[in-house]
Amino acid sequence: MQTRAPLPCSSLDQRSASASLADWRPDRDSPLPIYAQIAGYFRAKIGGGDWPEGMKLPPQRELARQLGVNRSTVVAALGQLAALGLIEGRQGGGTRVAGKEGTQKTAGSWNDYVEEGIHYPNLPAVQVINRLEFRPELLRLGTGELAPELLPDEQMRSILAELTREELPLAYEEPLG
Repeated sequence: MQTRAPLPCSSLDQRSASASLADWRPDRDSPLPIYAQIAGYFRAKIGGGDWPEGMKLPPQRELARQLGVNRSTVVAALGQLAALGLIEGRQGGGTRVAGKEGTQKTAGSWNDYVEEGIHYPNLPAVQVINRLEFRPELLRLGTGELAPELLPDEQMRSILAELTREELPLAYEEPLG
């Protein structure tokens, strides 16, 4: 397989990335985490050809400023894109769009697969379910526990009370053998 050399990149590339970011912001009301929204937007720009191979992305701090997010959010989004092989970073060389031919990786671990899913632990629906779990009037079928009223409470009390009336064998048993 023949790989293409990256296209020369100039400050014009950074300006075009910055210009396309000027019109877009992550939706803070979306159940999808902000880093995943950013990664999805970048993936669409790369996949759609708006950001060509070799194009240099603005520095992380600049991206964070333009998107109005924390730098760690940008780092998480870029990490997801790097894991997919869509971008590559070089020490002192910035972050660039990677080649499209044969460099895209598939998710390599179960965690990567789950991260790509829609069931994040901070989804509002999951948060509500987690809060409802502790309400006593609801049956918790997910944990496999019986409802307290179904437990043989009285029978267990009578058995334990009967056992405490008997003499407890606290000494060693007779030697066997």
